[in-house]
Amino acid sequence: MLKTLMLTYRDVRPGSKIPYSAELGLSVDAPALGLIRLPLQKEGELVLPTVSGAEIKDIWNIMKPK
Repeated sequence: MLKTLMLTYRDVRPGSKIPYSAELGLSVDAPALGLIRLPLQKEGELVLPTVSGAEIKDIWNIMKPK
């Protein structure tokens, strides 16, 4: 399974655009109408942030074991 996961995400790098689609249903209890479901949808692209070498070094200096 790990091999499959790694092969799936091998092209995902900082700066990559990952398309997404989300669906959500919001239910509202209206006094005269009863339960109403409001469907919500959102599609777009998530851009992975890029990290410079300097930022990685700073993070490592903070987190490294002493």
